[in-house]
Amino acid sequence: KPVTVYEDRVEVAGFAESGARLEIMRGDVSAGSATALSHSRQIDKAFTLDSEAISLSPDKGFLASVSYNVFELRDLSSGTVTTSFYLPFADSWSTPLWSPSGRYLIFSGNDYNGEWKIAVYDNETTLIRIISTGATISEYKASWSSSNDTYFFVGEDADYNKSLWLGNPSDQSVVRLTNIGAYVGNPQLSPDNTKISFFDGNDVLFFIKLSDGTVARIDGDTDGRTSAWSPDSTKIAYISYRDGKGDIYSVNIDGGVAVRRRFSQQDGDRIAWSPDGSYVGYRSYPDNNELFTIADEGGNEKTVFAALGDMYGSPEWRSNGELVFFDQLGLHTVVPSGYFSAIVDNIAAG
Repeated sequence: KPVTVYEDRVEVAGFAESGARLEIMRGDVSAGSATALSHSRQIDKAFTLDSEAISLSPDKGFLASVSYNVFELRDLSSGTVTTSFYLPFADSWSTPLWSPSGRYLIFSGNDYNGEWKIAVYDNETTLIRIISTGATISEYKASWSSSNDTYFFVGEDADYNKSLWLGNPSDQSVVRLTNIGAYVGNPQLSPDNTKISFFDGNDVLFFIKLSDGTVARIDGDTDGRTSAWSPDSTKIAYISYRDGKGDIYSVNIDGGVAVRRRFSQQDGDRIAWSPDGSYVGYRSYPDNNELFTIADEGGNEKTVFAALGDMYGSPEWRSNGELVFFDQLGLHTVVPSGYFSAIVDNIAAG
């Protein structure tokens, strides 16, 4: 099997002042240049959506959706449905979740006993399997690591005790990470797979270090559901009410002070970080149409997308700088102003 020892080119990307010209330096020598976008760029792909439980594959080639317990996989280049089957649940309600490689999908639903269950689908083998830990009767709140094809979920036993688990779809293994008590709200695995953030029953935000089980408190005045890790796993963004109506704050988990990232004092959710960690984005709903707004570290905000009615699924901010949205009109891809990228060639081995 071929193995890549090293690659001699890399994409350097990030955000700068709109329209700025940037030089990519290797020591004192220019290795390339780029110009930051002066205006946001939006590409729209119109099609009819039968479900709000919808997500786009990492390569943007396929659309996964769930409606009335039926899973469909649609090839966007041809518009044809390539895969369709009933999920192994009595009922399924959640958005299908793609693994980073695009090989696997996770689904959530209820079995015929009313217990929450998780199923993993393999796009290569076309097999779907319900997860079993052997120690819990319900499994839910699943999410993928952002860096590799491992997934994380909450298990609950017959006495309602909660535990956190990590799964590997390639060998079908699951490992208990830690016990967490009676309530776990919106647990999130950090991109480096070393920490988990969660809310308790009083809307207090915590994180736990998986290496030693240490638990640290982040904020006690939150909405109890909205948080997101930065790409480098050093910060958490979340909704806090410490200054009035809910606004976004971010905090360095190694003892930093919470920084207010939004001052518009309007409720929001579905936080996403830019790939370089310089912006946070969020969904808000000041009227009948939902908006997605991004804010820099100084709290300067700009709206980059306005949905017609509701947004479907969750907005994604991908590593190439693209924001991906769905609404009743179809698929929308937005690259915000200020984004730049450059290919640097001839990188030395090692």
